Amino acid sequence: MLESEKNLKTLAPTPVLLCPVRDCHLALGREERRVVCARGHSFDIARSGYINVLLPQDRRSKQPGDTAAALFSLLNPINHASTRAGVYRYKVEPYVIAADVYAVPPHVGRGGWTWYTGSAGWMYRAGLESVLGLRLHADLLSFDPCIPRTWPGFTISLRHGSARYEIKLENPDGVSRGIEVATIDGEIIVDRPLSLTLADDAVTHRLVVRLGQSTSPPVAPRPGQASVPTGQKPVA
Repeated sequence: MLESEKNLKTLAPTPVLLCPVRDCHLALGREERRVVCARGHSFDIARSGYINVLLPQDRRSKQPGDTAAALFSLLNPINHASTRAGVYRYKVEPYVIAADVYAVPPHVGRGGWTWYTGSAGWMYRAGLESVLGLRLHADLLSFDPCIPRTWPGFTISLRHGSARYEIKLENPDGVSRGIEVATIDGEIIVDRPLSLTLADDAVTHRLVVRLGQSTSPPVAPRPGQASVPTGQKPVA
């Protein structure tokens, strides 16, 4: 038996969270400044890290984006103080991330450890990387959104050095993920997963992505229009 199993303190009589690691799904409990399962999988106690781990595991499900939005809404502090009763129960600032939301009487629903170092950063990454799907590795951008089916789309403005990238995602079919068509400055990006090398060229670029499940081969470029392989930028 793992030492963490011996010292496990449950968050509530009914577990609030289950371990998101595939084929585990054991109850998560408090151990010092983290939540852990009996197999030793550990997550930041602010639980934003839980979203980041859950979504890659959950993307095989039918609508993982709906799960993402529900979890993000659960962790959003403003939703803990959206009513008068919620304000008196939560008792801390609703505009910063709390490291703790207590689940044991007599303080059920009360926040704690606001301004806790790292919590806001993990929440930001959960939204930007695991829901909107935007990740940066030096000058390489990868894009794999996982959004609720009800979202019609979103836009992101990204500055890279002297350049600016206006990113527009469209979701006409009401799906959670899966890129059907993507273009950068009008040039079709044919390879998947979608990634792009960013240029520091003082130019505003436009990346347009449409979600959907295409059953047909990639659309051929129009006459005079080139396709852009993954990781490359169009040549002016």
